[in-house]
Amino acid sequence: MSTPPPPPRRPCTPNALIVSASPPPPPPPPKFSPIRASFLPSPRRISSLLTPRKSTPNLRAPVVSPGLDTVEDLTAALAREQALREEAEARVKRTTAEIEELSAALFEQANEMVADERRARARLEERVEVLETRESAKRRRLELLEETVGRMQKAREVLEQQRERECGGRSSEGAEGPTKVDFAAVGDVSKRVIDSETGVDEGKVAVVERRLSGTTAISKATTVTVTEVEVTPQVA
Repeated sequence: MSTPPPPPRRPCTPNALIVSASPPPPPPPPKFSPIRASFLPSPRRISSLLTPRKSTPNLRAPVVSPGLDTVEDLTAALAREQALREEAEARVKRTTAEIEELSAALFEQANEMVADERRARARLEERVEVLETRESAKRRRLELLEETVGRMQKAREVLEQQRERECGGRSSEGAEGPTKVDFAAVGDVSKRVIDSETGVDEGKVAVVERRLSGTTAISKATTVTVTEVEVTPQVA
C-alpha cells in the first residue's frame, strides 16, 4: 500500500499566513487496492445487516435442568428414589404383618377369656344350685326340729303335771300303790324324732325309752325329764 506524498511547503508570505489561517483542505480519499476492497464490507451488506430479520427460535440453546446437569446425577437420584421406595414398602409390609399378628393374638385372648368366663359362670351356677338345695334341706330339717322341740316341751309339761299329781296323791292317800304314768306322748315324740332326718342321737332316745318303760313309779329321787334327749342336727 502506497502512502500519499506530503504537500509542498509554501513560502512564508503574508498571503501565505492568511491562507494558512484558514482550515486546511480535506485530505484526498485513500486509494485501496482491489484485493483489500474485496475484504471491505459493501453498502449492500451493511444495509442487509441493518434490516430486521425474522425471529427464529434458538434450537441450539442448552436445556437448563433444575440442579441436575449430567446423566450420572439423574441415574444416582433415580437409584436413591428406588431404594427409598423399596425400604418404605418393606416397612409397610412389616407393619401390616405385625398388626395382623397382634389382631390374631387379641382375638385369641378374647376368645379364651370368654370361654373362661363361661366355664366359671357354669361352675358358679352349679355351686349356687347345690347351695340352694342344701339350704332348702336345712330349712326342712329346722322346721322338723322346731316341731319336735315343741312336742318335747309338751311332753315335759305333761310329765311335770303328773309328778305334781303324784306328790299331791301321796300326801292325801298315804301309802297307796304307785301311780302309773301315761308315756304315750313321750313315745310318740321319740318315734317322731327317730323317724325324722334331723340327725337326733337314736341311742340316747332308746335309753330314755328304756328308762321310761322300765320305771313303774316316780319318786322324789328319780326324776325322768325329756331334757335328757340331746338334739344334735347334722348340718350338711
